[in-house]
Amino acid sequence: MGLTYEDYIVLGNTNAEDWANYWAEGDTTWVSDKCNPYLIKYYQSYLACDQPSTIFVPLCGKTQDMLWLARNGNRVIGVEMVPQPCIDFFNENNIEYHVEKLQGMGNSKVYRSQADGLDITIYNCNFYELTAELLGCQCDRFWDRAAFFAINPDQHPKYIKQLMSLLTPDAQGILFTVEYDIDQRPDVSSPFCIPESRLSEILSPIASVKFLELISMPRSWYGHLDLNSMDEDRFGDSGRVITNIIQSLKYRWMMSQNRQLQELYYEDYMQKGRCRHQDWSQRWQNKIIGWHLSQVNPYLNENYQVYLKNNDNPHSSIFVPLCGKSLDMIWLAQKGHQVVGVEVVEQPCHDFFKENEITYKVQDLQGVEGKILTSQDPKINITIYNCDYFALTSSLLGFRFDSVWDRAAFVAISPDLHSNYAKHLASLMAPSGRGLLIAVDYDINEHIHPGPPFYTPDTLVHSIFSPFTSVQRLSSFLLTGKRVEHFKLSYVYENIYYFKFNEG
Repeated sequence: MGLTYEDYIVLGNTNAEDWANYWAEGDTTWVSDKCNPYLIKYYQSYLACDQPSTIFVPLCGKTQDMLWLARNGNRVIGVEMVPQPCIDFFNENNIEYHVEKLQGMGNSKVYRSQADGLDITIYNCNFYELTAELLGCQCDRFWDRAAFFAINPDQHPKYIKQLMSLLTPDAQGILFTVEYDIDQRPDVSSPFCIPESRLSEILSPIASVKFLELISMPRSWYGHLDLNSMDEDRFGDSGRVITNIIQSLKYRWMMSQNRQLQELYYEDYMQKGRCRHQDWSQRWQNKIIGWHLSQVNPYLNENYQVYLKNNDNPHSSIFVPLCGKSLDMIWLAQKGHQVVGVEVVEQPCHDFFKENEITYKVQDLQGVEGKILTSQDPKINITIYNCDYFALTSSLLGFRFDSVWDRAAFVAISPDLHSNYAKHLASLMAPSGRGLLIAVDYDINEHIHPGPPFYTPDTLVHSIFSPFTSVQRLSSFLLTGKRVEHFKLSYVYENIYYFKFNEG
C-alpha cells in the first residue's frame, strides 16, 4: 500500500539544524544569483501598487528578489532563521547595513539598510516569533517563492495563519507550491509535496486562491533531492519519473485575503448570469458564435492520447455536451469512437452534417421534445440529440458514456445550473468513466462579465464535481488578443481538467 498524505504530513522532518547545515556546507542549490524571472513577469499585475508598498519575503535566505523589489521603490522585509545568509545578502551585494539585537528573543537579530535609497530589513529569527507589532506595520504584499514548501507539512496551516497575521486585510501576493508522487521520494524532506486539495483545505476558509501558471524547473533547482540514493530494487527507474513530475507540476498561486468580497460578488454573479434556450437560438441565427472553432480544439489534440484514448476499447463512446457543430466530433469519430452530442438549438445540428457533407437521418424523439440526427456514413459514428441537455438520460440512450469531452458546455450553462449540470453529467457516465473539461477564470471583482463563458474558477470546479469524480487540473492557459478584448477583462484563463468518475 502506498504512503498516504496523512502519513506524509507526520513524517516531514526538516528542522532548523538541517537548514543551518545546508547553508554551512554550501548545499543551497535553490539559491540563484539572479532575480526570479516570474517575479519580474508578474510584478506589475499582482505585486505593484500605485505607491511604494511594503513587501514581505518569508524564509528569504539571500535571494536577489529582495534587491530587485527594493530597487523598484518598495520597502522589503524578509525573515530568515539562519544568520549566515542574512549577512551574505548584504555583503555579497555591497550594501551597507547595521545589526540590532532583538530584545527578549535570545540570539535573534535584525539587519537593516537604507543605503543608496534602498529600504531592506531582514529579521534573523524564528518565523513564528515575528509579529506586526515587531515589524511596526502590516505588509501590503508578499512574495513566497520557496517558504511554504520548505515548511514541514504539519506546520502548513500554522504557517498560513502566521503569514496572514503579518498582512493588511486587503493584501495579496504570489505563492509557489510543489506537487509530486510521494511514493517516489526516498525521504520526506523539503521541498514538500503540497497537493491541490491540501492547499484548498488550508486556504479556502481565509483567502481566495487563483492558479496562475504551470512552469518547468531546471534540474539545478531540485538536484538536492539526491534522487540517485533511491533503493533501486524498490524504485527502479522511478528517479527519472519523480524528476519529470517535479518539473511538470510546479504551481504558482496568487492569494488575496479579500474572500468575503469575492463571495459577495459571486452570489450577485449567480443571480445575474442567465443564458437560456432562446438566447442560444438567437446567437446561432445571428451568427454570434465566437466560441465555435474552424479547426479541432488544440486541447483535445494535446490531451487525447493520455486521457481519452481507450486502448481496451477503441470504439468506446464519447459524449460531447452542448456540441453545436464542433469539428471535434468528426475528429473523435475518425479515431473510431462512437460520438454522441447533445444540442438544444436545431440549426447547428443540421449545419454540422451538411457543412461536413455527411449523410444523416432525422427522427423524432419518443417521450422527449426534440429530434435525433444520426450519421448514415458507416465510417462516421456520430449521433446528435437535438433536445434539452437535462432531458437526455441513460434510459433514453440505452447505455452510459465511457468518456466525456466538455470543451464549452459547463462554461455555457448559467451559474445557477452548474450544480445540476454536474449531477446530471455523472448520471450519464459509466462507472470509472473519464473526461476532459475546460473552465474559465477571470476577476469578477473587476467586472461582472455577463457571460457566457461564465466564471468557473478552480474552487468552483472542485466543489461542484468532487462528489461525483476525482478532479485533476492538467494545465492553465492565459488567453490573449481578441478573445480577451471581447470580454473587457484584464485577463482570462482557460483551465483544463481531467475527470475520473466514481465507480458506483
